[in-house]
Amino acid sequence: MKVINKYNFTLQKKHTEINSQPSKTIHGESYTIRELLHKHTHGIMPAIIREPQYAEDPTHDSIDYQKINTMDMTEKQSFAASANENVRDIKSKITKTKKEKEAAKAAKIKQEEQEKNTPTDDTPSAAPEGENKE
Repeated sequence: MKVINKYNFTLQKKHTEINSQPSKTIHGESYTIRELLHKHTHGIMPAIIREPQYAEDPTHDSIDYQKINTMDMTEKQSFAASANENVRDIKSKITKTKKEKEAAKAAKIKQEEQEKNTPTDDTPSAAPEGENKE
């Protein structure tokens, strides 16, 4: 068995990797350490910070959506399951509301038809068939 150390190490192709993915950096948009320190000491925030997104009613159980990329697989799975459950609840509420609106609309139409078909006191009534008007 051969022991590899800093004296007998030779770089081989298996020790390297080739990055075939496109770079996410933007050319000319990087800061040097000197620029970062200068901005920090002068109280200027560099444009590398993300804007926070605040929930309307935050609680300790609220999820920080900016940390989704740092979640492990089980956290992501539980987040996805709860999100799917929320979507199902919202969809059921929407369909329930639509059905209620349709039922109210149908009831209103039915009521209007009944009002049209019932005679009112203002309309003249037809004389019975057996009577003659003289």
